[in-house]
Amino acid sequence: MGVGVLIIVIVFSVTLLRLGYPPEVALALVAGIVAVAVKAARRLVPRPADV
Repeated sequence: MGVGVLIIVIVFSVTLLRLGYPPEVALALVAGIVAVAVKAARRLVPRPADV
């Protein structure tokens, strides 16, 4: 699963760079998307019960 996410991030980053976005903007967009995805995953994945 981790490798698939990494491939998607790389492809998306290269696509943004090929579309003419500066590297700083492409990095900021990818970082923002990853932050939102992590936050959503934390809400969707249940935490283990405290023992």
